[in-house]
Amino acid sequence: MPPPAEDRTTLRAVTSILVPVSRKDRVKAVGPVLGLAGWTLFTWINRIRNVAEDSTLSAGSKAWSTSIAVLFVAAGLALGALALAWVAGDANAVSVRLRRAAVALAVFGAGWWAVRVVQITLHDHSVGFKAVHAVLGLITIGLGAAVVRWSTNFSAQRA
Repeated sequence: MPPPAEDRTTLRAVTSILVPVSRKDRVKAVGPVLGLAGWTLFTWINRIRNVAEDSTLSAGSKAWSTSIAVLFVAAGLALGALALAWVAGDANAVSVRLRRAAVALAVFGAGWWAVRVVQITLHDHSVGFKAVHAVLGLITIGLGAAVVRWSTNFSAQRA
């Protein structure tokens, strides 16, 4: 028969004090999160550059596209900062926020790309443009799935 919940919590707290997790292990533990944060920054900073250089877009389209990209960049920066805070500092202070932020960006990013890839495919774009955006979407969805798996394992380890 397993010990009551409060006994498991006490045991886990004592175990974590006796066997500290190294920073290297923490970096490995949040690898999928850092990957999603980095990929998000790479993708959406490039989008801002592309919008700025596109003379065919109207002012409204530029404002809309830039706004979306800035939101994704902000989310990527926030997620990266939370992950690095978890690695460097008091893991317990940011664990719940890190998990929630990671899953939120994973789900929102995957959802965004699932919709955009369909829209781009149905629109009059070159095959190369469609292929590049399909790959961008698939990478984002794959990283999002890795983060959701990470979150499930992370929650199970902390429960």
